[in-house]
Amino acid sequence: MLYHMSKKIGVVIPCYNEAARIDLKSFEAFAAANTGYHICFVNDGSTDNSTAVFSAFCKRNPIQFSLLNLHSNKGKGEAVRFGLLALKSRNEYESIGFLDADLATPLEEYKKLNSELLTSTYQAVFGSRMKKMGSKINRSAKRHLIGRVFATLISVTIQMPFYDTQCGAKVFRPEFLDGIIEEAFLTKWLFDVEILIRLKQKIGKEQIYSLVIEKPLDNWTEMGNSKITLADSIKIPLDLLKIRSSYK
Repeated sequence: MLYHMSKKIGVVIPCYNEAARIDLKSFEAFAAANTGYHICFVNDGSTDNSTAVFSAFCKRNPIQFSLLNLHSNKGKGEAVRFGLLALKSRNEYESIGFLDADLATPLEEYKKLNSELLTSTYQAVFGSRMKKMGSKINRSAKRHLIGRVFATLISVTIQMPFYDTQCGAKVFRPEFLDGIIEEAFLTKWLFDVEILIRLKQKIGKEQIYSLVIEKPLDNWTEMGNSKITLADSIKIPLDLLKIRSSYK
């Protein structure tokens, strides 16, 4: 299928206390240049003035921006899930996906992932922070090494050779998520892993290899003030055990 810019594209942006640092000008400029995109900010029970900031912003262009307010903090996974469900229920998007609010993955990179999806037979395209010649993946050595350890643990858990399940940029054909996002996730940060396992249970391991692809990003920049705390990092192996025991 050829990709036409007239297709409507839905993107979920999970947000928690982002009012002071989110780059709304970049979102506005991207929307002006890509009129087929609709961006849904999900305010995950923020305690700052996010509601007022995002409400005012979305009112200026309600065709391309919307706000979904969650009354209490539910974690990134649930914020993404509620956003995907909201977009999917509208039955008007050729693709839906999600992107981190800090734009560590730039909007133009998300656009490349979406183009890969809509010009192929893939049903899901996951961004991957794979360092390679010609790319600009700006990540500290410490976080890279920790990430590789967790990635290895995750690959063993799901028994699939994914390089980077935790990259915060993913795009799907809406119907591919049928039966995948209706139930709450078990973990706060490893929901990407849960999506993969649910897909594996739904369509089988061999089908995933032909319908899901990781696409290395050309640009990614590590941002400060990560929402993942030391306690969250320590819990990741425990969360993997929970996933392994729950998704048999």
